[in-house]
Amino acid sequence: MGFGTVGLLGNYLAGRMVDNQPVKATVIFCLLLGVGAAGAIFSVAYMAIFVASLVAWGIAHTALFPLGVTIELTAFPMGIGLRKGNDELRAWTDDWVSTNLKNRKLNDIYKKYFKQDLPKEMLD
Repeated sequence: MGFGTVGLLGNYLAGRMVDNQPVKATVIFCLLLGVGAAGAIFSVAYMAIFVASLVAWGIAHTALFPLGVTIELTAFPMGIGLRKGNDELRAWTDDWVSTNLKNRKLNDIYKKYFKQDLPKEMLD
């Protein structure tokens, strides 16, 4: 099994776990990373255990990249970028955001994709 296959497996497992519980998945893969690294250090004399440790390390290492990005995105509110000088679009966008913050529709949309409510300070 090459590192590419191990990397694909790590990305697949992270993708399966990230939507439901990204923090729990991060803890699990950090532990697996530690076990794989420690196993590789202490099992150099035993080829099968050494290879299994490297596989565990590789899966965890590649799984942590998409998890880190997901946690970063879910922790911060989003913004809308508009071209300068388009005041009509900015007014419409400001009105839409304001209206949908008040009726909580924007919170429902945010929760659907990020699995959490908008920050409290945005909803007040």
